[in-house]
Amino acid sequence: MDSAILRLDWPIGPEVDEWVGASGPRGWVAFKLKSGGFHIDTLEAVGEARGFSRLVGVEMSLDAALAALCGAFDASVSGLIQAAQQYFFRNDQGSSLPWKRIEPHDQNWGMFKERIWRHLQAEVLEYDAEGMVDAVDAALNTKGAALGWLEELRRLRNRAVHEQSLPRHIHAQVGAVNRTDWALSVVSPATKAGQDATYRVEHPVRYLRAAQRKLTALTDEILGLADHLCPEGSPLEQTAQSVTVHVPPATASFTALAPEVIVSGKPDN
Repeated sequence: MDSAILRLDWPIGPEVDEWVGASGPRGWVAFKLKSGGFHIDTLEAVGEARGFSRLVGVEMSLDAALAALCGAFDASVSGLIQAAQQYFFRNDQGSSLPWKRIEPHDQNWGMFKERIWRHLQAEVLEYDAEGMVDAVDAALNTKGAALGWLEELRRLRNRAVHEQSLPRHIHAQVGAVNRTDWALSVVSPATKAGQDATYRVEHPVRYLRAAQRKLTALTDEILGLADHLCPEGSPLEQTAQSVTVHVPPATASFTALAPEVIVSGKPDN
């Protein structure tokens, strides 16, 4: 049993907005991307120490990196939907949205395309919204021989979340120097009925870093449209925080004071 420990610096502070230098949707997307980078760095350190087999440290780093990177896209789409709803609510004469409001738990790219996109297409916007939507659709492509790069990443995330460890490719080199290299097997779907899916080999760290770079560019395009629609910022940017104060009974008790009588004037002699 390999029970080795790799000691790493785990950040405590500062607060998120200060760490990423932004707030609101942009700040949260930046946090996801930066957090993903932290977990990729950890994966690299663990891999250099022990390789990329199904060790606990490898699995934890992979899971966290995939979740953070995919979460950056989800957060950017949520920011865009919030901005679009604010834009149309502000400009609609009837003070209502031309679609059923999309609640936070339903905010995703499919909902944006279904309910909002056609309304935005009818607006005169000084922004290449068509180009941004085409870029996202291409990244999420599920047709043809190759998946879109983002759809591929999301499927890896879903497999790690819902099923089991990601499939590995093991390359063993035997000779004067014995060496074993571990890589991820990234699946491409079958294009015809009865055809087997194909796999390609990817180095986990290089693959995830490339995905992080692509997500940085793509989410910036998405949030660019959000900024254009709502330049003053989303009204939902501030995170509501409730405070509960528990006062021990002993502290809460008090002694009633005797009434004080004040008499004005001079005393009688």
